[in-house]
Amino acid sequence: LRLDGSRDPAFDTHAGPDAAVHALGVDAEGRILVGGRFGKVGSRACAGIARLDRSGGLDLGFAIGAGFDGAVHALGQDRQGRVLVAPAGTPESAGTAAYGPDGAFLGLVAVGADGAIRVERLFVSGDSGSAGPATFT
Repeated sequence: LRLDGSRDPAFDTHAGPDAAVHALGVDAEGRILVGGRFGKVGSRACAGIARLDRSGGLDLGFAIGAGFDGAVHALGQDRQGRVLVAPAGTPESAGTAAYGPDGAFLGLVAVGADGAIRVERLFVSGDSGSAGPATFT
């Protein structure tokens, strides 16, 4: 939508997600984060999460791999620019997952009452080992 509430004709999501959308967010660069129970956006596999560019097209620079087995219920972006995703499925079902701007999985986080984000597990280069907790504010 434009600032006056009218439809922006330049914004076109093309085919869009193939199933329910449960969460929407806008990142610091104006791109739209989409979360839900979908398996594809258009013809591209994006299980549960995708990012659209400012014109509504699928942002191919955001690739999180296989995605989620269940629905994504909430998403957003923290002060460090990480995309935070609260999924209902595996492998990140134990907490909120953090992704880099390119979609690379950074670890699981827990947000404390004081606003601190605690990294619960960190996966490096596909290794499923734990790298110990750390707190970022």
